Amino acid sequence: MSLWLFRRFIFQKKILTEPTTLFSLFGIALGVAFLVVSMAGFSGFSNTLKRSIIDVSGDIVIYKRGGRISNPEPLVQKMKSVSNQIEYILPYVQLETLIANKGQLSAVFLQGVDSKNADKVLNLKKRIVKELPPGQEGIGQPAHLGTVVAKQLKLNVGDSFKGILPRVSKTSATQINPKVENFYVKSIMDFGKYEFNERIVITEKSTVQALAGIDDQINGFRLKLKSSDRAEIEADKIQDAIGWDYVVRDWSKTNRSLFKAIQYEKRVLFFVMLIMVVAAFFNVSTTLFLGVLRKYAQVSVLRALGLKKWQVILLFCLNGFALGVIGLTVGIALGLLFCWGFENLQKVYPIMPEEVYKLSTFMTDLKFMDIVWVIVATLVICFVSSLAPAFRGANLSPVEGLKYE
Repeated sequence: MSLWLFRRFIFQKKILTEPTTLFSLFGIALGVAFLVVSMAGFSGFSNTLKRSIIDVSGDIVIYKRGGRISNPEPLVQKMKSVSNQIEYILPYVQLETLIANKGQLSAVFLQGVDSKNADKVLNLKKRIVKELPPGQEGIGQPAHLGTVVAKQLKLNVGDSFKGILPRVSKTSATQINPKVENFYVKSIMDFGKYEFNERIVITEKSTVQALAGIDDQINGFRLKLKSSDRAEIEADKIQDAIGWDYVVRDWSKTNRSLFKAIQYEKRVLFFVMLIMVVAAFFNVSTTLFLGVLRKYAQVSVLRALGLKKWQVILLFCLNGFALGVIGLTVGIALGLLFCWGFENLQKVYPIMPEEVYKLSTFMTDLKFMDIVWVIVATLVICFVSSLAPAFRGANLSPVEGLKYE
């Protein structure tokens, strides 16, 4: 079958501008666009959640059950001996305290890390929303607050607040003798997750140790790996090496149930959205059936000139395939446009309540395999929907078609 015949038969201006054809193309494009948006949305949500955990906590977190670590060096050596994926190990101290400003209190986790080495494990700089200009300092120790706790206590960069550690008095069990430390807001950060923004305050490790009166003791370690995707494997190795007196938790174990739910919902939504594409291809099938009737005489002439049945089937299948490819291309472009619009809309109007969805905003992320699945599923449906009209066209009687010509 010549390429000329295929082009003449399918790409006729009259056919491509007919309302039924345009309606079919619109249905395919819209269904594919929704598929693209749903896949990109779920992948983006999962990826944003993952990045917020890793940026603030590292790939792996290790801490001692019910106590602090007094001599960390042997543990560090054990971890390095069993895992060649470790890039850096950052000790940290964590203390549950109160912070106060102008009569308002909030319970937070005061986390202490070495600011000189924090960037080797954590990615806090890109989380900064607002910070003091270089060279400016406030009264007390520098601290980095989440957006929610800063808003709750009406704190801005440069403002001072107090960190309060309640302690029972040594002389009387009924008296509270709190230890107080002065802090100032060096920066306000968006840690990515609502509970992080509500509960985390980061400062120097030595400051937290002094407030808690624990000298050089630490709570645990935050680890940076060469590949975050190997975190679960490396965590198991480290757990076996250092023993069960310590908790070893990789990033995937934080909100594990949520990550699994996202994966399941993504698959379910893929098939739900695919139903829209199937419905759109019913229109394609109808369009092809109408095309068979309109081209009855043309097909009869071609059959009389020697065109075989399988060639007629191929001709109509290619007709449906061409409509599918056009609709698929437009749909992918439309889906990418919707994703771009969604990302920019979030900057102006908050779409999701972060108290419910953990995140206030997230970027869409269209993965290569997601787009492959969309293309394959669409083209398979396209091919199947073209078979019935194609066989109908092949079984037309040339004599009947030429009788009235």
